[in-house]
Amino acid sequence: MNKAYVMGLLFMTGMLAGCAEAIPDPPSVVEGDNAPDWVYLNGTYTYIVEDNNSTIPVISLGNESTWLQVDSFTLNATHMSFVTEDNAITFNNKSFTLGGYLQQESVLWDGGYAPLMGNNTLFFPKFPYDITVDYMVVYREWTGTE
Repeated sequence: MNKAYVMGLLFMTGMLAGCAEAIPDPPSVVEGDNAPDWVYLNGTYTYIVEDNNSTIPVISLGNESTWLQVDSFTLNATHMSFVTEDNAITFNNKSFTLGGYLQQESVLWDGGYAPLMGNNTLFFPKFPYDITVDYMVVYREWTGTE
Protein backbone atom coordinates (compact mmCIF):
# COMPACT_ATOMS: atom_id res chain seq x y z
CA MET A 1 0.00 0.00 0.00
CA ASN A 2 1.21 3.48 -0.81
CA LYS A 3 2.64 5.43 2.17
CA ALA A 4 0.95 8.67 1.06
CA TYR A 5 -2.39 6.85 0.77
CA VAL A 6 -2.11 5.50 4.34
CA MET A 7 -1.16 8.94 5.70
CA GLY A 8 -4.08 10.55 3.88
CA LEU A 9 -6.46 7.92 5.24
CA LEU A 10 -5.23 8.50 8.81
CA PHE A 11 -5.59 12.27 8.38
CA MET A 12 -9.20 11.95 7.08
CA THR A 13 -10.13 9.54 9.87
CA GLY A 14 -8.96 12.05 12.46
CA MET A 15 -10.99 14.83 10.84
CA LEU A 16 -14.17 12.75 10.71
CA ALA A 17 -13.92 11.57 14.32
CA GLY A 18 -15.55 14.74 15.70
CA CYS A 19 -18.46 14.63 13.24
CA ALA A 20 -20.23 11.77 15.03
CA GLU A 21 -20.79 13.95 18.10
CA ALA A 22 -23.18 16.17 16.13
CA ILE A 23 -25.55 13.27 15.39
CA PRO A 24 -28.16 12.91 18.20
CA ASP A 25 -28.91 9.55 19.77
CA PRO A 26 -32.13 8.05 18.32
CA PRO A 27 -33.87 7.50 21.69
CA SER A 28 -33.62 11.19 22.60
CA VAL A 29 -35.19 12.18 19.29
CA VAL A 30 -37.87 9.48 19.23
CA GLU A 31 -38.81 9.34 22.92
CA GLY A 32 -38.43 12.99 23.82
CA ASP A 33 -41.30 15.30 24.68
CA ASN A 34 -43.26 14.01 21.67
CA ALA A 35 -43.71 10.45 22.99
CA PRO A 36 -47.35 9.36 23.38
CA ASP A 37 -48.65 8.57 26.86
CA TRP A 38 -48.65 5.01 28.20
CA VAL A 39 -52.10 3.41 28.28
CA TYR A 40 -53.07 0.87 30.95
CA LEU A 41 -55.56 -1.77 29.86
CA ASN A 42 -56.75 -4.31 32.39
CA GLY A 43 -59.60 -6.74 32.70
CA THR A 44 -60.79 -10.09 33.96
CA TYR A 45 -62.40 -13.11 32.36
CA THR A 46 -63.24 -16.63 33.44
CA TYR A 47 -62.23 -19.43 31.12
CA ILE A 48 -64.76 -22.27 31.08
CA VAL A 49 -63.44 -25.48 29.50
CA GLU A 50 -66.87 -26.86 28.56
CA ASP A 51 -67.84 -23.61 26.80
CA ASN A 52 -65.66 -24.33 23.72
CA ASN A 53 -63.32 -21.35 24.34
CA SER A 54 -66.11 -18.80 23.84
CA THR A 55 -65.29 -17.16 27.17
CA ILE A 56 -61.83 -16.05 26.01
CA PRO A 57 -62.14 -12.40 24.95
CA VAL A 58 -60.77 -11.10 21.65
CA ILE A 59 -58.98 -7.81 22.33
CA SER A 60 -57.18 -5.88 19.59
CA LEU A 61 -54.79 -2.98 20.06
CA GLY A 62 -53.56 -0.54 17.44
CA ASN A 63 -54.76 0.03 13.90
CA GLU A 64 -53.37 0.18 10.37
CA SER A 65 -51.83 3.62 10.88
CA THR A 66 -50.15 3.02 14.27
CA TRP A 67 -47.11 1.19 15.51
CA LEU A 68 -47.62 -0.45 18.89
CA GLN A 69 -45.05 -0.38 21.69
CA VAL A 70 -45.68 -2.66 24.69
CA ASP A 71 -43.98 -2.09 28.02
CA SER A 72 -45.52 -5.11 29.76
CA PHE A 73 -48.30 -7.68 29.48
CA THR A 74 -49.03 -9.88 32.49
CA LEU A 75 -51.63 -12.51 33.27
CA ASN A 76 -52.58 -13.57 36.80
CA ALA A 77 -54.45 -16.87 36.67
CA THR A 78 -56.33 -18.40 39.60
CA HIS A 79 -58.01 -21.82 39.70
CA MET A 80 -60.06 -22.75 42.74
CA SER A 81 -61.87 -26.04 43.10
CA PHE A 82 -62.88 -28.42 45.81
CA VAL A 83 -63.82 -32.05 46.30
CA THR A 84 -65.98 -33.57 48.99
CA GLU A 85 -64.87 -36.87 50.53
CA ASP A 86 -66.34 -38.44 53.65
CA ASN A 87 -68.05 -35.18 54.64
CA ALA A 88 -64.74 -33.30 54.36
CA ILE A 89 -64.07 -30.56 51.81
CA THR A 90 -60.61 -30.37 50.26
CA PHE A 91 -59.74 -27.17 48.39
CA ASN A 92 -57.38 -27.18 45.40
CA ASN A 93 -56.13 -23.67 44.71
CA LYS A 94 -53.66 -22.85 41.98
CA SER A 95 -52.48 -19.34 41.26
CA PHE A 96 -49.67 -18.13 39.05
CA THR A 97 -48.46 -15.14 37.06
CA LEU A 98 -47.53 -15.38 33.39
CA GLY A 99 -46.00 -13.04 30.88
CA GLY A 100 -48.46 -12.44 28.05
CA TYR A 101 -48.01 -12.41 24.30
CA LEU A 102 -49.51 -10.39 21.50
CA GLN A 103 -50.19 -11.76 18.04
CA GLN A 104 -49.76 -9.88 14.81
CA GLU A 105 -50.53 -11.92 11.71
CA SER A 106 -48.85 -15.24 12.63
CA VAL A 107 -46.10 -13.76 14.86
CA LEU A 108 -46.22 -13.89 18.67
CA TRP A 109 -44.27 -11.17 20.49
CA ASP A 110 -44.10 -10.11 24.13
CA GLY A 111 -42.72 -6.60 24.44
CA GLY A 112 -40.99 -3.69 22.79
CA TYR A 113 -42.16 -2.63 19.36
CA ALA A 114 -44.59 -4.67 17.27
CA PRO A 115 -43.09 -6.46 14.27
CA LEU A 116 -45.24 -4.34 11.89
CA MET A 117 -47.63 -1.42 11.94
CA GLY A 118 -51.26 -2.45 12.35
CA ASN A 119 -53.61 -4.45 14.56
CA ASN A 120 -52.31 -6.67 17.36
CA THR A 121 -54.42 -9.15 19.31
CA LEU A 122 -53.83 -10.14 22.91
CA PHE A 123 -53.00 -13.85 22.97
CA PHE A 124 -54.61 -15.75 25.83
CA PRO A 125 -53.59 -19.37 26.56
CA LYS A 126 -56.07 -22.21 26.88
CA PHE A 127 -56.12 -23.99 30.22
CA PRO A 128 -57.09 -27.60 31.01
CA TYR A 129 -59.51 -26.46 33.75
CA ASP A 130 -61.84 -23.59 34.57
CA ILE A 131 -59.79 -20.57 35.61
CA THR A 132 -60.12 -16.83 36.25
CA VAL A 133 -57.58 -14.62 34.50
CA ASP A 134 -56.73 -11.01 35.35
CA TYR A 135 -54.67 -9.26 32.67
CA MET A 136 -52.89 -5.94 32.36
CA VAL A 137 -51.19 -4.43 29.33
CA VAL A 138 -49.12 -1.25 29.38
CA TYR A 139 -48.74 0.09 25.84
CA ARG A 140 -48.64 3.15 23.63
CA GLU A 141 -49.36 3.78 19.98
CA TRP A 142 -47.00 5.70 17.73
CA THR A 143 -48.59 7.44 14.76
CA GLY A 144 -45.62 9.16 13.16
CA THR A 145 -47.13 12.60 13.72
CA GLU A 146 -46.38 12.73 17.43
